[in-house]
Amino acid sequence: MKKQIFYPVLLLCMLILSSCVEFERQTLIYKYDEKTDTLKMFQIYTGISGSDALFTISDKEKNELNSVFKGERTFFFSNWLYAYNRKQLAGFIADPNSKKIKKYFIPLLKLIVDNTKITNGEFYYSRGKKLTAYQTATVRNITEIINEFNKIINSNLIKDFVSDKKFQYKASASMLLDSCKDSYKWVSIDGNSIRIKSPLAKSDFMKIKNDYNDGLIKSLAALQKGNNVPAVQSFMLLTSILQNEIVLNYSNQTAMLTVGTSEDNITTLNMHISNNYSFNLIDYVMGKYSIQKNMVIKKKTSAFFGN
Repeated sequence: MKKQIFYPVLLLCMLILSSCVEFERQTLIYKYDEKTDTLKMFQIYTGISGSDALFTISDKEKNELNSVFKGERTFFFSNWLYAYNRKQLAGFIADPNSKKIKKYFIPLLKLIVDNTKITNGEFYYSRGKKLTAYQTATVRNITEIINEFNKIINSNLIKDFVSDKKFQYKASASMLLDSCKDSYKWVSIDGNSIRIKSPLAKSDFMKIKNDYNDGLIKSLAALQKGNNVPAVQSFMLLTSILQNEIVLNYSNQTAMLTVGTSEDNITTLNMHISNNYSFNLIDYVMGKYSIQKNMVIKKKTSAFFGN
């Protein structure tokens, strides 16, 4: 249902990295502290392996794994979805004339880079002696970041979106443009409830539902064949798999996507990604880093969130 409802938000998310290191399962645990305006995230990557070959790993896979531990880089639901790469974003900021990203994103990227801290944890064995690792992320000044994001959407993204030749939802065009004049809040946070909303005509909503179903089928087929999935289709697939944690409502000509609730102390998102686990990274990780044998991950999460 989200192919173009939340297209303005997706444009930023398309700073996507292709990857050859995969995870069997990923868990994202987060907590928003309103007093300090800080979002804290604890990520667990279960069943880490290389995808290029069954028993060996390539130089590309080694470099990718090392880049995560040498720099501030994190993945949001595996390699075929969104990634945060501090070095890449810093490069965009340093070269505002780059054709890879539009200039109006630069203030937002600077806020994200200046306020985000990624800390790498340790490798350890999970059940079945599968290679697993954890990572923490802390993002300060969330309200300022969201306000800047909404500002960009209102001042630039919607205009670009509606004027695009591929724009299909004509019945919603005037609603989208009019909303921008009123400083519409496309993204908001209330406790642990993260919300994305957009005005939308019902006829377009029904069209998007059909597009969503078609795109989901194609995405699942691509994943089953081991192929990469385009960013927009990946987002749709993510929302489908996380349907128990994500709620989509439509009323009063408005679509709203909600993750978590304001009553949550801590919100946990789980996603099973593949069954293609291989033990091919264990020897390399053991030799270059180390693997903890008796990790109690609950103690790590409790210490991080201060519980």
